[in-house]
Amino acid sequence: MKIRIEKDALADAVNWTARALGNSRTGKNIGLGIEAEGDSVVLIAYDRDISARAEIEAVVEQPGKCVVPGRLLTDITKTLPSAPVTISLTDNNIDITCGRSSFDLPTITNDDFPKMVDLPTPLGTITGANLAYAVSQVVIAAHVGENRPNLTGIQFEFFKESITLGATDTFRLALKEIEWNPVVEDPELAVLIPAHKVSDIAKGLQDCEKVEISLSTGKENTLIGFSGNGRSIAVSLLPNQFPKYRTSIPAPGPINAYVEVNALAAAVRRVRLVLEDKDNSFIHLELGSNELTLTARGTSNGLANEVIDAAIEGALDGPILFDPNRLLEGLSSLNTPYAKFQFLSVKEPALLSGAKEAGKDDAGGYKYWLMPKPPR
Repeated sequence: MKIRIEKDALADAVNWTARALGNSRTGKNIGLGIEAEGDSVVLIAYDRDISARAEIEAVVEQPGKCVVPGRLLTDITKTLPSAPVTISLTDNNIDITCGRSSFDLPTITNDDFPKMVDLPTPLGTITGANLAYAVSQVVIAAHVGENRPNLTGIQFEFFKESITLGATDTFRLALKEIEWNPVVEDPELAVLIPAHKVSDIAKGLQDCEKVEISLSTGKENTLIGFSGNGRSIAVSLLPNQFPKYRTSIPAPGPINAYVEVNALAAAVRRVRLVLEDKDNSFIHLELGSNELTLTARGTSNGLANEVIDAAIEGALDGPILFDPNRLLEGLSSLNTPYAKFQFLSVKEPALLSGAKEAGKDDAGGYKYWLMPKPPR
């Protein structure tokens, strides 16, 4: 095998397939397969519950295939200089030359050539940019840890006109509705995808004009696939049940507050400086007639106060307490100049969404419910 390929194209393809190389902490020498034929090179990686494939154009002087240490190849391609790359196979070694850099790597037996799981039945398509942005908005609410596996995923609910993405860690719930183009008549179903995996996949496909979403059929949906621009990936679904949030979330409250996102985020960052326990401290938000007051009290660091302008409709019966980090993450997920809060009471979840200006709501389909700390 001997091929010539552009450095950036190779690095992108290797980086994509590296998503299926598994957990580096296991120390396993997982192989990445390279197959050259015609005028293209295919890279494949597989590790139990995920498989990835990338096809790129190349000058194939001699066809062939080999398996190389995947993580080592990933590290090498990230650091190569900006020059064409030549890859050639000699006996049991692969030679990589790029400019004045060269590597001579051992190969893994071809008997261990990774397999690419066949992508399941196509459901429909969506733009890569919309998919990546929607996932980025909801992934912040996914649970991190192994004690609640049903909360570590993002639920995709497929409907005829839209897909609803949802994630929760019980302290908050993030939902995003996006349009798509189904290719099946009745796509109504819900699946749970590991949050960290689908977040990484969506980032890798955000430059695709069209991403095809596929799902295994049968009594149990066990596999979901994403493909676009010569890249494809298949991921095992989580077998757990996502919480039935539609029957538990409260209706939006009648008390509204419109505030500039940047002003509020900056104020939250300032007042939280006096909080010693960053993981178990809260800031107080109090609504006035045309202003929002933020207060934070540290155990030994004193008191912080800040007042910012806001458009307020209605009144709460006291301050409402929020975790500042979760509040900031909700604000950072908005792409609008204003945030809209809808309150029921100081004890009920507040609904955060985007607004173009005070009184003019955004129709972006994003909702972020945030649980307050119950007052003493």
